[in-house]
Amino acid sequence: MGRPRLALSPGARRPRDDRGAVFVDTLIALVLAATALAATFQVIGDVAARSGQENARRGAMLVAQSALAAVGAAIPLSSGETAGTAGPYVWTVDVDAYGAEGPADAAGQLMKVVVRVRARAGGAELARLSSLRLASAG
Repeated sequence: MGRPRLALSPGARRPRDDRGAVFVDTLIALVLAATALAATFQVIGDVAARSGQENARRGAMLVAQSALAAVGAAIPLSSGETAGTAGPYVWTVDVDAYGAEGPADAAGQLMKVVVRVRARAGGAELARLSSLRLASAG
């Protein structure tokens, strides 16, 4: 069986064979603490990156809504593409006839409007809105 362990009184020295075990235990505790901190920092970094992406999408959606609202006023409601920039975003508005090709009826021609927004630096589409608008007949 092994040697029986004796309780040490305060200030007493540990037996020589236990000193190395304390050092190893301390190293293991430090490694575990460092691993936990690294995982925590990774989670915080991921949350910050996702928050930045969400803010970019939110800003792009505001730009898309503004561009869609401008169709028929500042942006002509006729077939074609219009593009522009707003802050860190590039937007395009595509307008095409919707439905059957042919002459417009008395109410006018129904037009499909699609607004797309990307970051000025490039990358994936951040926002896209589609709507139908009625162009006047005359």
